[in-house]
Amino acid sequence: TVSGTSPTCVFKLQGSADGGTTWFDIPGAATASLSASGVVALAVYPGVTPAANAAVSYPLPRTWRVVWTLGGTSPSFTITNIQVAYVL
Repeated sequence: TVSGTSPTCVFKLQGSADGGTTWFDIPGAATASLSASGVVALAVYPGVTPAANAAVSYPLPRTWRVVWTLGGTSPSFTITNIQVAYVL
């Protein structure tokens, strides 16, 4: 569910080369600004065909995380599931 006045949410992936002490944004690995409920998918894999806000040709580091930024007035987003599929 989404509530608030003009609520927005942007998800992005970050990686860490030192096990989680410092973080960097994975280039291009961010969603478009979301303002409604729905399903979002973001593929990060070397060799995948890049697509804005959907696919990034980049190796996913061993240590990574999903972060999000909310905008608007009193924004509220219910995040129910984050799934990850690895191809080793």
